[in-house]
Amino acid sequence: MPVTDHHKRLARAHNAAVIKERFQATIGALAGIVLIVVGIGMLNDDRVMCGSEEMAPGEVCEETSHGETTAERSTEEQAGDNTSTGWMLLGGGVLLSAGCGYWASRAYRRKRVTPESVAENAPQPAAPQ
Repeated sequence: MPVTDHHKRLARAHNAAVIKERFQATIGALAGIVLIVVGIGMLNDDRVMCGSEEMAPGEVCEETSHGETTAERSTEEQAGDNTSTGWMLLGGGVLLSAGCGYWASRAYRRKRVTPESVAENAPQPAAPQ
């Protein structure tokens, strides 16, 4: 079967979808790795952080939303909160990188196509009766 513009468009659309899927899966796996690194960093940090500032013993960390205080935590409570956040980042990173890694492995197995292969695999018109 001869290659037509329709076959070329189908091949381009398929190949664009394959490339997009590979890119998204790879970015997701890399984001998961970043979360793992940040989580490990938080778990290994002995400082107690309130936002981006280090807390001293006896200080209170105030969480605000729209100018109103929504939570107050002591240094000990904030240290526990920082640890919990580190574990959540680590766990979420593992799940994200594993899931997207699997998705990427599947995406990289998908083959790109040529207009010729699309034309060869196109259904043949029925013969007149």
